[in-house]
Amino acid sequence: MPLVITVGLSQLSAQPFSVPTAYTGILPLPSTGLTSITSGTDGHVSFSSYAPVGNWIPISGTVSGGLTSISILLNSGNNSWDYRLPVDASGHFSGMIESPFTGQVELTYEPNYLTLLTSTSGSLSFNIDQTLTISGTTLSPSLQGLLPSAAMNSNMSNTFMQTADQLLENSPSFETAIAAINNYVAGDLSYNVAEASPGGLYVWKSATTTWSAKNGICENFAELEASLLHSVGIPVQTVGGNANANWTTPNYNDKNASDAHEWLSIYTGGGWLIADPTWTGMQDANGRNFGITNEFFTNTTSFTATHATLPGQTGTNF
Repeated sequence: MPLVITVGLSQLSAQPFSVPTAYTGILPLPSTGLTSITSGTDGHVSFSSYAPVGNWIPISGTVSGGLTSISILLNSGNNSWDYRLPVDASGHFSGMIESPFTGQVELTYEPNYLTLLTSTSGSLSFNIDQTLTISGTTLSPSLQGLLPSAAMNSNMSNTFMQTADQLLENSPSFETAIAAINNYVAGDLSYNVAEASPGGLYVWKSATTTWSAKNGICENFAELEASLLHSVGIPVQTVGGNANANWTTPNYNDKNASDAHEWLSIYTGGGWLIADPTWTGMQDANGRNFGITNEFFTNTTSFTATHATLPGQTGTNF
């Protein structure tokens, strides 16, 4: 296990690091060259529809209510993705978003996506605003692993890149950089015991909200780390399943709700590496540490024995 020394970010000097724009999932809307299809409205959202350009979907519109962001949902069969775009002071939003899928893709504009998911316990149904045909190329898992989302919204703040860049450029190796980012998230957040307790209100929130609140549960730890990794071009997938420190083999038939868990799989160029920032050293808001393990990332037998990945839950953006 590599040794990672925790130091204050102010003690590190970052070097420039950038992600190729073709792999960011979101680009500025071009001022020319787009083919307008139609326009429409959905509640408080008015939008313009353009012909896709390969995998890229041009969008623009306005939203009322003084909101600062809007989510765009993409659905293709059983696959889905979502993005979040900023809304300016006049209520305008625009951009080119990259579809991970090809063929028929349904698009929905939802200004209160995460709030509505929270209030409806995730059972929210959506109107379909546009149906588009994407003729580009289905993105590989590693390229999908670079895309931001409504929850892993690395595109919404430069702070993600600034922080991850400092840790990356000042680490002696690629894997120690990943470990440093993992440890940073584990040390920056406290575990929200009340939210995870039976009867607690689960809150869907973005990585920017989690970072500001300085607390969350396993999904929030994982999605904040994913956002930091995305910001410097490191592909990462979320992994959903069950985890229990007492297991000696993974229990894929576990029905205990308290074992539900989310962690990460990070692409190193030669394979995917397990990371679990929640288990690195959980502490509550009072600073009481109840970390399960000090293994910040590893593919050892002891770690994989305690995590049971559920079918269809690797590579999800949520």
